[in-house]
Amino acid sequence: MIFTRGQLRVRVAISQGETVFDTRGMVVERHRDDLFRRWLLGFGSGDITVRTGGSNTQTLQLPNVLGIGGKLDNIHTMLQEREVVKGTR
Repeated sequence: MIFTRGQLRVRVAISQGETVFDTRGMVVERHRDDLFRRWLLGFGSGDITVRTGGSNTQTLQLPNVLGIGGKLDNIHTMLQEREVVKGTR
């Protein structure tokens, strides 16, 4: 999963292309169910669940993300921002 301003790109395997989702209506959740396994041994790891918005909603899972707190802060910032491209005259 690659988060950029205004979009999420998902690459499942090398050379199979990628799927692009708009971030409007997207929900990103953190799961840290097992305290011992996730926090003490996993250095603050956790799972991320992404639910896309729109008419074709999908649920994507990203397990065992290390340093999940900082990454989620960056993801939430990018979900709130939109990329603006300046046109030429």
